[in-house]
Amino acid sequence: VFGTNGAISKVPTQLRGARKPTSDELAAAVHLSRDLEEARYRDRLIEEYRTEVPPGRFNGGEAMRREAALALRAPVDGYKPFTQRRRIEVDESTLTVGLMSDVSGSMSALQPAIGIAGYVISEAVYRIADASFAQVYFGDRSYPGVRKGQRLGKVRTWGGGGGYENFNDGFRSLESRVT
Repeated sequence: VFGTNGAISKVPTQLRGARKPTSDELAAAVHLSRDLEEARYRDRLIEEYRTEVPPGRFNGGEAMRREAALALRAPVDGYKPFTQRRRIEVDESTLTVGLMSDVSGSMSALQPAIGIAGYVISEAVYRIADASFAQVYFGDRSYPGVRKGQRLGKVRTWGGGGGYENFNDGFRSLESRVT
């Protein structure tokens, strides 16, 4: 965090390095994309409703109460002895992933791991249809990372520095990128 003369260094906005992903990182992206695809899938909903006429599952007790109400000349609107089920297809939701990467001084030793995580998540989301990914870096202030819909082709490592994390600024920046 501190320079040689005791001054606080600024968060560097330049890349420390960029490299092609390893085979393990590609495999991790494929595995994550499969897991995200499963999490995104929604099953059919089953709606049950009651009716006075078949088809459907017959409820004898409800039918007897209906007949008793008819004998007493009472209203029978509430007595529906058949239960039917209707299956409703639900549209799949679109997946939007936002990643905030801390590049403050306390995280400088972890920048290679943060770069790998950013690549793996970006590549996994890229492999899913109708999904999008955006990333910002934040330290003393926020820095642009990956625009929504852009593919991260390399593992990028940023320099860390600065005295604190401006989380709110980073979050607002990311929110504006994913919406």
